[in-house]
Amino acid sequence: MKLTKPILPSLFAPAPAILLAGLIPFLGGCNNESPVGGISYTGDQQEQDALNELAAIQEEHKDAIKMTEEGLVVDQEALDKTQKATAEIADKIGGKRGQALKVMAEFQAESNKVSKEIGQRGNQFLKMLDWDTLANEGDYETRRKFMTEYAQYNRDVTAFFESAPDNISKRLDEINLQGRERLGIERGFNSEFGPMLKLVRGIRQCEITCCEIGIRVITLLEKEQGKWSVNAATGSLEFENDEAIAVFNKAINEFQIAGTRQAELQQQVLDSRR
Repeated sequence: MKLTKPILPSLFAPAPAILLAGLIPFLGGCNNESPVGGISYTGDQQEQDALNELAAIQEEHKDAIKMTEEGLVVDQEALDKTQKATAEIADKIGGKRGQALKVMAEFQAESNKVSKEIGQRGNQFLKMLDWDTLANEGDYETRRKFMTEYAQYNRDVTAFFESAPDNISKRLDEINLQGRERLGIERGFNSEFGPMLKLVRGIRQCEITCCEIGIRVITLLEKEQGKWSVNAATGSLEFENDEAIAVFNKAINEFQIAGTRQAELQQQVLDSRR
């Protein structure tokens, strides 16, 4: 009987790995030279005060996303508070600039919703890699089905963000925003969003890769039913088949590579927001 390397669940931190706040137009900075979401200050003092208020709220929640030893941590409550504040400030400003800021707040709300769902599905993915429960329940097909659906969900999330610039443009059309203000908003959004989208694609692809690896591992364990078990003392898997050990350990190494790459991309997103 041979002993495999233990799987390291810390590679798959339960927090979502999309860093959605980095995708939201950078709304901080509210002096005359620093437009908010591309919305430069040209109004009265009341409008300036509202923009300053929003900048202060964003500063307060700037650490809503951070990297720890356990992995990425996202404070969804803080993201929701920032989104709500953005919508409220938009109402205070009013007019075309307020409506434009409201468009950004709506996108932020949609992004936050996606972030929460990724967190939930990510936690469920970790459960699919619990070999103790797999040994007890033998629900191989259920786990493969989840991983297949989660991989597709990650593709759908990527598509959602890839379509964001066009969707933002359509919403600005709907409020009939034109001229310099329209140009400023779109430039501000795209300058922040473009570089971030490349990182998000990579992060989502890491999740897809992990799903694909997971499906192979589940299929391997199903094939080797009755010939593998979990060592309670070490948490490692024990196989009777030497070939199965090699295949399993190769998959664990691929998990580690994908996890390391994902962490690197997450850190790049964090660094870009500083």
